[in-house]
Amino acid sequence: MGRWGEWRTLPPSPHPPISPYPRAGFTLLEILVVIVIIGILASLALVGVTYAIKTSKISNTQAMLSTMQGALDNYHTRWRDYPPSTLADYKVKVPNNTNNGVESLVASLSSKQKGGILYQPPTQEMYANADGDDLPKNPTESYLAESGAYALLEYTDFFGNPLVYLHHNDYARAPAPLTTYLGAAGGQEQSFKPLKGAGSSWAMPDKYQLVSPGPDGILGTEDDLRQF
Repeated sequence: MGRWGEWRTLPPSPHPPISPYPRAGFTLLEILVVIVIIGILASLALVGVTYAIKTSKISNTQAMLSTMQGALDNYHTRWRDYPPSTLADYKVKVPNNTNNGVESLVASLSSKQKGGILYQPPTQEMYANADGDDLPKNPTESYLAESGAYALLEYTDFFGNPLVYLHHNDYARAPAPLTTYLGAAGGQEQSFKPLKGAGSSWAMPDKYQLVSPGPDGILGTEDDLRQF
C-alpha cells in the first residue's frame, strides 16, 4: 500500500525472454546434417562427372575408328589390299605373339611409301608398346623411326587399350599369334575371336575387323566398340 495504491503482480508473459546476447554457434547435430548433405551432393556430382567422361571417351573412340576406316580405304586404293595381320608378311621375324595385328596396322598406315602417311592418332599419347617389343630395322619406312631399332607401336583407344586389327584372310584360321592381345602394360593376355555378321558369314567379309575393347578393357564383352 502507498500513495499510488496497491501493487499488482503482472501475469507471466507467454513468450520466453529474449537474450541480449547473440547465439554462440551451431549445434553438433546441425553440423552433422550439413556434412551429410554436402557428402551426398559431392557423390552425385562425382557420378555425373564420371559418366560424362566415360561417354566422351566412347564417342571419341567411335570417331577415331571411323577416321581410321577412311585411312584404310585410302590404303586399299594405293595397294589394292588392306594391311596384313602381321609384319611377317613384310618378310621380317616378329619378336612375339601379342598385338601383331595392330602393330602391323601402325607400321602400314605410317609408311612413307606410295604417297606417305595415311593416319596419325589424335595425340602422341595414343601410341603404346604394351608388350615392349621392337625390330632391328624399320620394315615399312614408317615415319615413326628414322633410323635404328623400330619400336612396334600400337594404336590405343581413349581408354588406353590397344586396338585389335585382323585382315579378312585370317578370319577362318585365326591363329594365336594373330589374335592374342595384351592390354595396357602389365595386363593379362586376351584372345580375340573374329566376329560374325548376318547369319553365319563373317562381319566385314572382304575387308578387316578393327575393334576397341571398350570401357572395361576386355575383348568379347557388350561394350566393345567397332567400326562396323
